[in-house]
Amino acid sequence: MSMIKYNSIIEEDADELYNLFKKESNALFRDRLHFLYILKRDSSISITSIAKELGRPRRTLYNWLSLYKSKGLSGYLTPRRYDYHIGKIRGEILDSLIEKLKDEEGFSSYGEIVKWLKNEHNLDMKYFAVYNIVRYKLKAKPKVARPVNIKKEPEKEEEFKKNYQK
Repeated sequence: MSMIKYNSIIEEDADELYNLFKKESNALFRDRLHFLYILKRDSSISITSIAKELGRPRRTLYNWLSLYKSKGLSGYLTPRRYDYHIGKIRGEILDSLIEKLKDEEGFSSYGEIVKWLKNEHNLDMKYFAVYNIVRYKLKAKPKVARPVNIKKEPEKEEEFKKNYQK
């Protein structure tokens, strides 16, 4: 069985990779740089042994190598961006969703928002995507009414507030 020379794929030299590895603060990118450094330094080492050393699945290392080949070092060290399908909710739909969230009744759950988008705007979205848009992009939450005891007496509550306020 012939060994594939992965170090010929890597354009940067070992010292440069080592210096980048030492300076990197992101744990994922440190592991990625460490992986490239090991491959560049030792041409006879196998991906399996590097996977054991880094504590990563072998498939992950092959994915990293493929990413490095296709995008180079800068693409290899660029974090992924997730937009959570914010593009699907825009314009009139976004405005009506914001208004409905501001409404006192609003929605009781994120699942209700998903149903509302489907029924009102014929927009089929997953729960997780709606949750992320509403919670993190719009910085909003569904309104949940707090339960009130049916035996509650408003007169006694007012008397309590008068007598026991500090």
